[in-house]
Amino acid sequence: MRAPWAVTVTGLMLALGPPRAAWADGAFPDADSIIVPAALPDEIVLGTNFGVLLSLDDGVTWTWSCEQTGNAFGSHYQMGPAPLDRLYAQARVGGAGVLAYSDDASCSWLAAGGGIAGATVVDAFPDRTDAGRVLALVSRAGDAGMSYEAWASDDGGATFATRLYATTGQLAGVESARSNPATVYLTTVAAGDGGTLPELLSSTDGGASWTIHDLSAGLGAHVVSLRLIAVDPDDAGTVFLRVTAGGADSVAVTRDGGATVAPVLTFTAGAVAAFARVPASGDLIVGGTSGLNQVAYRSTDDGVTFQPLPAPPHLRGLAARAGRLYAAADDYADGYAVGVSDDEGMTWQPLVSYAPGGTSIAPAAVGAIAACVATACRADCLSRASMSQWAPDICSAAPPEPGLDAGATARDAAADGPGAPRDAAVDRPSRPAPSSGCGCQIGLAPRPPVGTGLVALVLAAVVRRRARR
Repeated sequence: MRAPWAVTVTGLMLALGPPRAAWADGAFPDADSIIVPAALPDEIVLGTNFGVLLSLDDGVTWTWSCEQTGNAFGSHYQMGPAPLDRLYAQARVGGAGVLAYSDDASCSWLAAGGGIAGATVVDAFPDRTDAGRVLALVSRAGDAGMSYEAWASDDGGATFATRLYATTGQLAGVESARSNPATVYLTTVAAGDGGTLPELLSSTDGGASWTIHDLSAGLGAHVVSLRLIAVDPDDAGTVFLRVTAGGADSVAVTRDGGATVAPVLTFTAGAVAAFARVPASGDLIVGGTSGLNQVAYRSTDDGVTFQPLPAPPHLRGLAARAGRLYAAADDYADGYAVGVSDDEGMTWQPLVSYAPGGTSIAPAAVGAIAACVATACRADCLSRASMSQWAPDICSAAPPEPGLDAGATARDAAADGPGAPRDAAVDRPSRPAPSSGCGCQIGLAPRPPVGTGLVALVLAAVVRRRARR
C-alpha cells in the first residue's frame, strides 16, 4: 500500500486514441504514482514506467532519472519519513521482484535483503511515524504451491528480520495505522464454499498476534481482489478498501477494525485509480474510470457520501500537500503529466509535460537528465527525442557547475522568464563522489540500523533537507 492517504493503482493504463510508439520496457510512457512529502515542501516525485521525474522547486523545473538496473520495471514508488526520506520502488532485479530503495534521489538503488531475499515482493509500506520501520509482503513458490509472508524491517527496509505472518492464502496489502503504529492490517481473498472469502487481518500488537475478519457478509462471496487503500490517520479502526468483484471496483470502509464493512462508492464497469486526503480540510478525493469515462469524487464527511467532480484528468495517482492536490495524469491524453488543483478537484491546471511539443497549455517541460545519471540515461533520452518524447537539447544539456548537484538545468533559459525563482537544484550540495562513468554512486554499503547510527543519520538528514529546500 502507498503512503497514507495517497494511493495509486497500476495496471490501469488504458490505450485511448490512435496507436502510439512504445517506450519504457515496451509499455506506453505513463505515470504510476506521485509523491509530495510534507517534510520537503518544495519536492515532487513522479514515479513513471521509464524512471523518476523530480522537481525541487514545487514544479518550476524538473529533471529525469531513467530506469537503471536497480529499479528496472520500477513501480509503486513511495517515500518514507524523515530523517531518511528514503525512496522505495518495487522492481525486477536479476529476474526477481524486489523492494528497491534509494537515498540519493534515484541516482542509485539497492535491493532489500534479509528474510525477503529470493522472494517476490507483493506490497510494501514505510511506516509514516518511524523511518526505520518498513512492512513488506512477499510470495514464494514451493513444492506445495505458493505461500505468502508478511515481514518487518527496522533499518529502513535495507534488511527484513522479523516475519509477522505466513499463509498459503494470497496476501495482497499491508499497512500500519499512523495514530497507533502497533495496529497493522493485511488483506487476503481465500477460497470458500460457494465463492471466496474476502478477509481483513488485524493486529494490535505489531504483528505478534492476528484477528481474522471475514468480510463476505458486507462485500459478498465473489470478491476477486481486496486491497488496502488507506488507514485513517487519526482513527486506527477506520480502513478504506478497494474491492474488485463482478467486473467493477468499489471503495468500501470499515470503521471498527474489520468487524463490519460496507461499500460506499462503486465504479460501474470500471476501476479505482487514485485516492488522497487533503490535509487542510480532511476531505477525501477518489478517482478512476467508469466504463470509458474518467471520473472523480469528493467526500466532505469522511467517506460517508461522495459527490462527483467535473472533468477530471486521466488519474494515475493523487497526492495532497496542505490544500493543494497533485495528480499524476496521462501526458498523451490530458496534455500534461502532472496537474494541480487548489479547489479539491473542481478545476485542474497543468504543471509539467514530458516535452514542450506535447501541449500548448503546460507551463513547463522536463528540463534535463539528472547529472548523476546523465551517461546512463542519454541513449534512452536520444531515442525518446527521435520520437518527440523529449526535446533533443535535454539529452545534451550542459552538466551543472562543478561541485553542484544534479540538476534541473533549464531546457531553455527563457522558459522561466526574468526574475523567475532560482532553480533549487543548483543550490544543493553535490552527491557523494561518483565511482562510475555516469556519476552514479555504485555499491553503496547498506545503512546501519537506524537505532545504532541515529546521530549520523539525523545530521545527514538535516543537511539533505536544508539543501533540498
